[in-house]
Amino acid sequence: MQEDDKKYNIDIIPNQGKIFGIVLICLLSGSLFYFGRNMFIFVFLVFPVINYLLPSKQKRFLKYQSVLPTSKIRSVAIGLAEIEGRLLMIKPVITPIKKKECIGYRYKIESVSKDRYQKKTYEIIKDEINCNPFFVEDDTGEIEVNPINISFVWIPIDERYERRGKRYTQYVLYPNDKMLLVGKSSIKKNNKPVFEYEDLKKVFSISPASKISTYNFYKPLLNSFISFVFIFAFITALILITPIKIKENKIDIETPKIENPFK
Repeated sequence: MQEDDKKYNIDIIPNQGKIFGIVLICLLSGSLFYFGRNMFIFVFLVFPVINYLLPSKQKRFLKYQSVLPTSKIRSVAIGLAEIEGRLLMIKPVITPIKKKECIGYRYKIESVSKDRYQKKTYEIIKDEINCNPFFVEDDTGEIEVNPINISFVWIPIDERYERRGKRYTQYVLYPNDKMLLVGKSSIKKNNKPVFEYEDLKKVFSISPASKISTYNFYKPLLNSFISFVFIFAFITALILITPIKIKENKIDIETPKIENPFK
């Protein structure tokens, strides 16, 4: 197999993105002083909403797995689908830490720095997935998985250590692990089914079935908490822009003045 067919870099924020983030923070901080209290609406309400709605591989995976039924492998339809089963190894790969045989791994290297309070911070300098094709099997049959562009969601840490200012972490897929996958079911040239990356929805992820069951169980509580946070942020922003005056032991609350800060 070609190296490009089994090794893929994970999305890492480039230097330009980091510079943009720093500039954005500086602009927001300056806006609080220049535009006044109206900017609190953006900081406490609009910005969290935008951040919540920004797409990511994990968010797309959780979105589709929550609405897709889990298909039996023998009857899985062509197109976007969700399957669940135990993993079967075809050809092993060797992990970079302790040289273990496995189906695939994610390997992450982070630089470690400390502030004056000795609190550690980590910055990703390398993040990649190395995975060979494998099978997923349930009680109805098996299907081959083409791992190009696959992403790991909530795969547990297998090994981790720190040395010379760097932290090394690997996440591993082993044979017989019970996993849930969301991707595209297709037919190969030899008329055999294959499960792979869905290029229209841009989703192809694997996650432990037990963790997904736990997430789905607690998801209603999580949604309620997120709704509470948004409402609390809105009320906080409203209070911050509401003129309040105290005269002769009386509190006068005026109508909030929301102005266009970009006039």
